[in-house]
Amino acid sequence: MNVILHADDYGYNIEVSKDIIDCIKEGTLHGISIMPNSPYFDECMVILNDSKVNVSKAIHFSISEGPCLSDKDEVKLLVNENGMFCLSFFKLLLLSIGPKRKELKKELKQEIRAQFIKAKPYLDEINVDSHVHYHMIPLVLKSILEVIKEEGYEINYLRVPAEPLMPFIKNRKIGGFNLVNIIKNIVLNVLAFFDKSMINKYKDKTAVFFGIVMSGHMDIDRVSILLNDFKKIAERKNMDVEVLAHPGRATSTDTLLDPSNTEYSKAPLSELRHIEKKMFMEISKVL
Repeated sequence: MNVILHADDYGYNIEVSKDIIDCIKEGTLHGISIMPNSPYFDECMVILNDSKVNVSKAIHFSISEGPCLSDKDEVKLLVNENGMFCLSFFKLLLLSIGPKRKELKKELKQEIRAQFIKAKPYLDEINVDSHVHYHMIPLVLKSILEVIKEEGYEINYLRVPAEPLMPFIKNRKIGGFNLVNIIKNIVLNVLAFFDKSMINKYKDKTAVFFGIVMSGHMDIDRVSILLNDFKKIAERKNMDVEVLAHPGRATSTDTLLDPSNTEYSKAPLSELRHIEKKMFMEISKVL
């Protein structure tokens, strides 16, 4: 049983990426997720290469925030008139089961393929996740799996963010739980049930997930307490544990992927991200 320490959003902008590199240099991070649709992506990948650090990389497919890589006229269901992704998680979920499902899938595959091709030169293996966990929407996951197969690759790791709730119930006195995050976790667990037939093919290529309910409050004290229970669950299932956090913080609205996207643009500016960076910088003491 391994504990996989992972940071999302590498490439979001320069500041976020440099915070993540700090954690890699500290020797704690095992993996990062790279955002191919970011305008800063190429520059951030040069910075990563120049840093001469060794870390596993996953594709952080984004259809929730920022610009599309496809021609915006070819993905009209996904973006606004400026070519920016505009569908919330639940709007996309509802659209995926509605009468435009076939057209939506075509557009999803178009954009997913563009992001895959952009990210592929930087990858040693194909590890898959997504921004705000949109890949758990069944039609999105199906589209990702089909594109990767059509491109002639196999998945090495697939994130399944169906976080067990029992560790939080057992340790409820530590606080830091957010009702919105609990609801998100329940929704993702429900979607994991509907994704089961697709996920089962990768049951040996995933891990017990830790990183939603405590998102924004994953300080070293809380993580060290909860991690013991997640490790016990993983041992029973003969699986690894993926610990996800967002240690990168933006300090200016000028470098956000899409400042007008009020649902998601606030998170990178949150000072709580420094708590998660500090956690990654110190976690080796408790592993």
